[in-house]
Amino acid sequence: MHLGIAEPPIQAKEGSQVGPNLKTIGSQKDRKYLLESLLNPIAQIAPGYGLVSIALKDGKSISGALDKEDAKQITVRLPDGKTQSIPRAQIATATPPISVMPPMLGILTKPQIRDVVAYLASLKAKTSTKK
Repeated sequence: MHLGIAEPPIQAKEGSQVGPNLKTIGSQKDRKYLLESLLNPIAQIAPGYGLVSIALKDGKSISGALDKEDAKQITVRLPDGKTQSIPRAQIATATPPISVMPPMLGILTKPQIRDVVAYLASLKAKTSTKK
């Protein structure tokens, strides 16, 4: 597919600190999900990539990417890449995760969004042809 720009190969083995690896996203998600992710990025945030702000009962605050959470604690990835686990008993308030990606409508045209969705949907895991 031609998007009007040179298509860079997607070679990273991992995602980055701002987004997940898209190398095989077409095998994992359908076109509806991909389109919604471009138009309304906060609808479903990939685990580990939503930014949260946590106010602690002692008055301190912590901000970072939500790494994981359970009934006992919330773990955030701090800007320096380290993780910090905060027991829920110490948390006064926590914001819901937000996406740093802006909605693409208004940045890209509808045909460009269609082309990006088609491109992302084409990124699938390579199947082995060994016999």
